[in-house]
Amino acid sequence: MVLERIRGLAGVAVGWAASHLGVMHTATSTDVDQSYVHNLLPGQCAETVGAIALLREVLATAEFDVPAMRISAGQHWSTASALADALVSLCGLSFRDAHESVARLVEAHERADCRDGELRGKLIKDAFRHVLSESDVRSILDPESFVESRISSGGTSPKARRELAVAASADLAEKKKSLLARIDYVDKGLQLLLKDAQSLVISPE
Repeated sequence: MVLERIRGLAGVAVGWAASHLGVMHTATSTDVDQSYVHNLLPGQCAETVGAIALLREVLATAEFDVPAMRISAGQHWSTASALADALVSLCGLSFRDAHESVARLVEAHERADCRDGELRGKLIKDAFRHVLSESDVRSILDPESFVESRISSGGTSPKARRELAVAASADLAEKKKSLLARIDYVDKGLQLLLKDAQSLVISPE
């Protein structure tokens, strides 16, 4: 629930509400709509700051049951798409044929009343004879192998996560630099405004 709350606040902060208004009203609906009648932006800014502080504590105190997560990740054929991808890339099957082959493997295990996550060698050999070996199929369906195979930008492999962390750090540094420049700009503008206001007060009629 905490993470859902943070997600919702983040969505408002990046303009979800304005997007909804654009769909429901006209193409000219923008973030400005949120400041008409009741100015929502100050409250949204305060909530965003609070959400960031909350998320920081969540990440700092989060605990993960890795063994349980590993077991859960291998259930319900959650990695079956990787097997279909392998049939396409390694064996030259069409996407349709690959997914139908995987579906037959899943169906065969369900008919055999296999417990969730169980793989039977005979059923694998019957489904992929002369296409993939049993060891290949087990390796492809293994949750850890599945995670490590996602190497594209934003993927789950260690390499992709490291790249994402580097990109996030660089983006954060740039945001901090931009924020400091904006704060300086506002401070200078405020000083100039106060100076002009003071000159108006003390200037003779």
